[in-house]
Amino acid sequence: MSLFYILVGLTGLLTLVYSLLLKQGRLSHPGIQIGIDWAIETALVAATGGIASPFIFLYILTIVAAALFFFRSGALWAATAATIALAILSLAPSPDAMPLGPGKAEAGLMVFFYGISFFSVGIASGRLAERLREQEAGFTDLRFLHRNIVQSIASGLMTTDLSGRITSFNRYAVSITGFTEETAVGQVWWEMFSCRTVKTHHDALVHSGLPQRFESEVDTKTGEQRLLGITLSELYDPRGTKTGVIGIFQDLTEIRRLEKEMQRKAQMAMVGEMAAGMAHEIRNPLAALSGAIQVLSKDLSLAPENSRLMQIAIRETTRLNAIVTQFLQYAKPAAVRRRRLDLIPILSEIVHLLKQDPEYDHRIDIVFDPTPEPLILWADADALRQVTWNLCINALQAMPNGGTLTLSAHRLSEETVALIFRDTGVGISPSDLPKIFTPFFTTRSAGSGLGLSIVLQIVEGHSGKIDVQSGPAGTTFTLRFPVAAPDLKEEGALRPSVFTSAIGAGVDTNDHALQITSVN
Repeated sequence: MSLFYILVGLTGLLTLVYSLLLKQGRLSHPGIQIGIDWAIETALVAATGGIASPFIFLYILTIVAAALFFFRSGALWAATAATIALAILSLAPSPDAMPLGPGKAEAGLMVFFYGISFFSVGIASGRLAERLREQEAGFTDLRFLHRNIVQSIASGLMTTDLSGRITSFNRYAVSITGFTEETAVGQVWWEMFSCRTVKTHHDALVHSGLPQRFESEVDTKTGEQRLLGITLSELYDPRGTKTGVIGIFQDLTEIRRLEKEMQRKAQMAMVGEMAAGMAHEIRNPLAALSGAIQVLSKDLSLAPENSRLMQIAIRETTRLNAIVTQFLQYAKPAAVRRRRLDLIPILSEIVHLLKQDPEYDHRIDIVFDPTPEPLILWADADALRQVTWNLCINALQAMPNGGTLTLSAHRLSEETVALIFRDTGVGISPSDLPKIFTPFFTTRSAGSGLGLSIVLQIVEGHSGKIDVQSGPAGTTFTLRFPVAAPDLKEEGALRPSVFTSAIGAGVDTNDHALQITSVN
């Protein structure tokens, strides 16, 4: 029996070794393990009576294990090995401890029946293993299909447990928020998004069971705020138990921006309609009033104080006429006449005019370093003069205590030219930013509040973009114009043409610049 105990101890040791290897992920040779099991079983059967051993049933476990790893062929090989081992053992004499073994005829019959049992188990277990493999492949394909569907939905999708911790995060959720799936899983989602509104609706869903639909601004991984439209519903397991929450969300930031843009354009259209009806009604009596005052000032002999009052009246009627003219030309812009031009001479001309303008203070340095090569683009020359003049006057007015205005232009790419205005003035108040493009918005008593609206209208008419950064150290405007575009024609889009009247009247064409980024 000493061999029996040795085999039992060896089996226990191998079981411990297999467990350690499996835990470390290094158990990768099942054929060798099955062979070792077969050898131990054969030795155990031989030590405990051979064909009469009570441990012959252990071969069946090895056959089943071979079927699980190698399917029907592996099970039949294991059955064959077990039958051959029994046949060999049946020819060996019985151990001394068991002198009364079966006879040869009985032993042969027992080998035959055991062999039939082994092969029956091998065929049945092999077929079952193959069916399990087919079902597992089907489940794998189904899981893969479901994962592909979830990952391909053109909306952010995530699931959470009842406490709000994220359990899954699809690729569109990653694209919208910037958080990777590895980063997101396990986090409380309203903490990750820095949004308490989300928690309120999450708790309402968990307690009431009613789906929640809402919009909320959340923080992305980069700190950028995005407006999301979120729908929350309950998540159940196959037994119908509520296990968490499923959330679907879309990025509405661009949609809301476009809606605001459409509202702004609708407001401008309303202003244009109002201007068309009012401008002539105002200008006609204003012209008559201005002419009458000028005639009276020449024909009457007035005291010095009354003469100054008369000059103020003439000056203010002239200014009012210039504002009405701007308003009318903003509401009914003239047609653009695009042509191939060089931007550098236009900028040089404006810099020269600025130094002659009353707004120019010699405490302010105007820096303009033109590029040696021409900056060619298709545009309206008068429109570009208007934009440059308005923005430069804004910069000068933003530096009442002196400073530097830097004007530059360069080519960003083969398709784009950039025009940059940088001042060291007082900057723009963040509270004024939402009102910047509203016609007549101004913080200066002498301003018309139409300058920036005109600038934006011209830039958009040229398919360009405006980017503005402002802070206590000053403001920087960056205008990007396409060199050419398929829809650019020499005539077509609209622009205001008030450059000449603005310079002639010496009036303010704008007060503040568009704020896109506020620098603290």
